[in-house]
Amino acid sequence: MKFIVQILREMMVRNARVVELTPEAEEEFHAELHAGLAKTVWFQAKGKCTSWFLNEKGVNSMLWPWNSIKYWQRTRKVDFKKFQFY
Repeated sequence: MKFIVQILREMMVRNARVVELTPEAEEEFHAELHAGLAKTVWFQAKGKCTSWFLNEKGVNSMLWPWNSIKYWQRTRKVDFKKFQFY
């Protein structure tokens, strides 16, 4: 919740109506996510895992492969360089 509040406050400071993740930040996150998922049962070689978490291309972007402490650490403070405000 604090993550969202930080973003909303920054939007007010910048008088922005829209905020979005930069393409570079999104690509970086997805690369890290898939590297983490590769170590789990949810991301086995194509065809071995038939989980509903996989999209039509066999990509799993639904699960968080790390523990809740890492989630808490990553969402404590917003890195505003990774966002675009309009």
